[in-house]
Amino acid sequence: MRQIRDVFYINANENFCIYYGMEFKEFIKYCPISIENILVTDGDYIANNFNYNWFLETANGENEILELSKEDIYGLGNFHWIDYNNEES
Repeated sequence: MRQIRDVFYINANENFCIYYGMEFKEFIKYCPISIENILVTDGDYIANNFNYNWFLETANGENEILELSKEDIYGLGNFHWIDYNNEES
């Protein structure tokens, strides 16, 4: 079930952006830059992209990230994610 939040928080600089009060799908939809890879660090998201180096789920490419944004994020538990350029970096 969607929570109504009364606080909106964004902390951003050149290297990262931390936000609270905005749904994941809203962030993906309105983000001014394209996010290509997402590493799910916490939550019950299970897809076909398990990364055995990190032992975490990933979403790669615009289509997979859009599909992830359509998920019931509140139903995934404590959902945390990080975007990254590539696995080597």
